[in-house]
Amino acid sequence: MFLHKYKNFALGTVFVSPILVHFWTILKYGLNIPFWDDFDTVFSFLIKYLNTNSLFEKLALVFAQHTEHRFALNRIVSLLNYYISNVDFKLLLIIGNLALIGVLIILYRACKVSKNKLFFLIPIPFLLFQPQYNESIFWATAALANFFILLFAFLAIYFLPKNKKKFFILSIIFALCATFTMGNGIFVFLIGLLVLVYQKRYRETIIWFVVTAAVIAFYFYNYINPASHPSLLQALLHPLDIIICFFSLIGAPLASLHPYLLSLSPYFGILIVLYFIYLTYKAYFKKNIVIYSFFLFLLISVFLIAFARSGFGLEQAFSSKYMIVGILFYILSYISLVEIFPFIQKKKYVFVFMIFALVFNVVAYYSNFKYIKDHHDSLAGSMEQWRETKSGFLLYPDQDRANKLLLEAMDKNIYTVN
Repeated sequence: MFLHKYKNFALGTVFVSPILVHFWTILKYGLNIPFWDDFDTVFSFLIKYLNTNSLFEKLALVFAQHTEHRFALNRIVSLLNYYISNVDFKLLLIIGNLALIGVLIILYRACKVSKNKLFFLIPIPFLLFQPQYNESIFWATAALANFFILLFAFLAIYFLPKNKKKFFILSIIFALCATFTMGNGIFVFLIGLLVLVYQKRYRETIIWFVVTAAVIAFYFYNYINPASHPSLLQALLHPLDIIICFFSLIGAPLASLHPYLLSLSPYFGILIVLYFIYLTYKAYFKKNIVIYSFFLFLLISVFLIAFARSGFGLEQAFSSKYMIVGILFYILSYISLVEIFPFIQKKKYVFVFMIFALVFNVVAYYSNFKYIKDHHDSLAGSMEQWRETKSGFLLYPDQDRANKLLLEAMDKNIYTVN
């Protein structure tokens, strides 16, 4: 009994160690300084919100379009932060990163390995809690959007197949949360329709369809395609660029470990897609419809990114803000492999995956540490220079607008420069 408890404690310690390192890194290198879209999604929103007394206008601001998204979650969290204390960007990015713990818990619960689950899933936190997506980790707006969209989408998909009224309602709520966290969240409703039809829950399918139609109508009401983004029609004229970008986005986390691997990124992506086709052929959705649906949601999301961003160039596939989606393909592949091939559950094979995940984590930190430190130093340096001059030097493309927003945010006690 004592040895069993010791073993579980040891496994638990190993399991949480990459999480502790992840948040230690955030506490050390995160700063309470706005960066890029933070000026718009936090300062501009709060200033407009506080300047209006109309409840309707306040709600409209919460759900207003920013780029191609409606960042309602970001704005709600910023409001809560403001009313509790002054806006703290370091706190916002910590809150955003906490969503990764939620994602890990859902993945753990969704896995259908019945015995020694903690042991089999030890590689996952080492793959999930690493700095390849440093841009999202250390940028408040991106952390809240890019991580919470995954949490809400996975929660909606996780609850839906349980076939109980309370879980159906929860699934709708989380699907709505996903949609108004980032634009690709709307595809949770498509996944939901497929799941309900597959389970022959036709009454709930009708309800889900009505909600879906209402959400789409609301989301695209007065929708404006961002002028700075490539034309979607132009993207259609270059389908090969979309395809290469699609596969590269999936393969990017593994390819980004070393410059020599970058050219192999689309091939890593092709292998993952072929594996998903194999899972479909083997009807894996009958064994674990939740993990299969996670796969499907991520594939749709990556295609959407490729379609909308391929016009910016292939380098978009290696943007750190998209890496979180790519790494989840590897995690889901591992979970499904463990479930459908019992021989992989032997300790010697699990240890191989553990070593790979540990090496992956260490190399990811080694490769991305310079960016983390440079980003920290750039933010700190820009704010120090701004304190001296009260103009320029802020990390935002329009310095005049950034200065105006920062000064007004300080004047309204929204934000305090440390």
